[in-house]
Amino acid sequence: MTTPATVPTGTITTVAGTGAAGFDGGGGPAVKAELNGPRIALGRSGNLCVSETNNHRVRKAGTGGVGRHTPVQIPAEITGDSQDEPALRPAQESVPEAKPGDSVSFNVEIRSLNNQPVTPGTPAQRCTAPTGFAFTGGASYGYYPAVTGNLRTQLEDGGRTVIMSSDPHVNMGATARTALIHTIGIRALPDAAPGSRPADGSAAIGRPAPVPLSAHVL
Repeated sequence: MTTPATVPTGTITTVAGTGAAGFDGGGGPAVKAELNGPRIALGRSGNLCVSETNNHRVRKAGTGGVGRHTPVQIPAEITGDSQDEPALRPAQESVPEAKPGDSVSFNVEIRSLNNQPVTPGTPAQRCTAPTGFAFTGGASYGYYPAVTGNLRTQLEDGGRTVIMSSDPHVNMGATARTALIHTIGIRALPDAAPGSRPADGSAAIGRPAPVPLSAHVL
C-alpha cells in the first residue's frame, strides 16, 4: 500500500495582480495591477520583479518582508522599469477658450516616434497652465473609441501645475494603437484679461523637454 503524501500547510497570499489579464495599474497598489502573462523573480533586496510576456515589459513591486514559510507582504506600488519615455511625442491638440471664471477642457495628444511601441512605466507627467489659467484637477485618458478612463491628479501652486499619474503607453496592442489622448480640465481665472492669448504653459512627460501649451481668454 502506498503511503499518502503529506502536504505542508500554509497561507497563499496574492501580492500582485487582480487575476484578470490586462495592462493597467502602474503607480498603484500591486494587488490592483492588471498583468498579462506574468513571470516573477525575487531580487536580493526583496524587490518582486514581474516580467509580462504579453505586455513586453518588466514591472517592480517595491520591497517587503519575505519569509520562507510566512505570507509575503508587499505594501508597494507597481512601477515600470522601461526607460523609453523620450520616444513619446506629446502635443497640444486643442486650445482651451474660456471667459474669466469659466471652466473648459483641452486635449494633449501623445504619440511615439515613428509609431513605435512605447511603454515607459510611470514617468512624471507635469503640465503648467498658461498665464491667467489654473487646472481644475479633472483629467481623463482615451484610446478612442475603445478605452477611456480617469487619471489620478495632484494640483500644485494653487492649480497652476497639475501632475498626472499613469502609464502613457502607445502602440502596445489592439486597444492602445497609435495615439493616446489626455483630456485636462482648466479654468480662466476671474482676473484673466479678456482677449489675451497666453502661450507660456507647458506639458512634459518624464525627462524630455516640455512642449508649449497655450490658451485664449474670451
